[in-house]
Amino acid sequence: MSEVRLTNLCKNFGAVTAVDHLDLVVADKEFVTLLGPSGCGKTTTLRMIAGFTRPDEGEISVEGRVMVSRASGAFVPPEKRHMAMVFQNYALWPHFTVIENVMFGLRSRGVAKSKARSKAMDALSLVRLDGMAARYPHQLSGGQQQRVSLARAIASEPTVLLMDEPLSNLDAKFRETMRFEIKELHHKMGATTIYVTHDQTEAIAMSDRICVMWEGRLLQSASPVDIYRRPNCTEVADFIGQVNFLPGSLIEGPDGKLRVESKWCCLTPDGIQPDFRPGQEVVVSIRPEHVRLSKARPAADDEANVFSARISKQVFLGNFQEYWVELDDHTLRVQASVTEEFTIDDLVTVRLEPQWMTVIEG
Repeated sequence: MSEVRLTNLCKNFGAVTAVDHLDLVVADKEFVTLLGPSGCGKTTTLRMIAGFTRPDEGEISVEGRVMVSRASGAFVPPEKRHMAMVFQNYALWPHFTVIENVMFGLRSRGVAKSKARSKAMDALSLVRLDGMAARYPHQLSGGQQQRVSLARAIASEPTVLLMDEPLSNLDAKFRETMRFEIKELHHKMGATTIYVTHDQTEAIAMSDRICVMWEGRLLQSASPVDIYRRPNCTEVADFIGQVNFLPGSLIEGPDGKLRVESKWCCLTPDGIQPDFRPGQEVVVSIRPEHVRLSKARPAADDEANVFSARISKQVFLGNFQEYWVELDDHTLRVQASVTEEFTIDDLVTVRLEPQWMTVIEG
């Protein structure tokens, strides 16, 4: 069982706290992504797991074996942790051929040359580069170099695979291709994988679970669907894709259910958390693709989740139109089908569907 456990992990660089009392458990064979903006502590966390950076506090264990503990003084060096790391800059030896690069780690650990070559060729076959074993890195594209880096990592058959923004140097088309190839490799290998990125699309497409980090802290750890649809704070909601925020306060309706009183209309989101109370200031988040526009006026008795607004801007984005809708001093972004035609200054009816609204503490 290659479970990775981080307990009360802290790292400071002078007066800057890079990782702030982080607790996290990554299950055996799970693909977990550490996601967040630059400077949030995700790469520092990965380097502490790998053994390249020592924590100031806390403990890291793998399969129940302590890798580092500030309390006991235990420290297992990187080369003895049975982990492999894929770097952002590929880190290939330019004077080695592809096969020599992939064999390098194995030979450094004392694996016999014939066995190392066999394992390296198997790894190159997995990343579909077995026909390029004799080439040098400068003879490969960026995507192919990244595959070599992956092959080198998986050739050692690690129990834990660490990846630090491995796709950031590739163009958009290669990134999309490599996302699926890395996910497929993960299924074939079965290694516990911890992946670092600031790209929300990568995280959503590849992960079993996403851990959103912010200023050294873990804000939310959940499946990609839950992170996107049910963020637990405004920072998570705002970082993952585009989102609209509508401030308001909680009131109790005649039916005893909580709803949100905003300056535009009464909002009735589904599933307001049971620990919320009437009078509490909250924010309702809703994604642009879940806002509905129409030219028809709402019925007189249809007041919840519906209000009038004006189109102030529109942009054609291929498979959808994006509109900016003005509500007095507030703006909503709306993504609508290209078959729904609105123009600037149109007065429209805005409808927010209850199942797509999330109530967050204000």
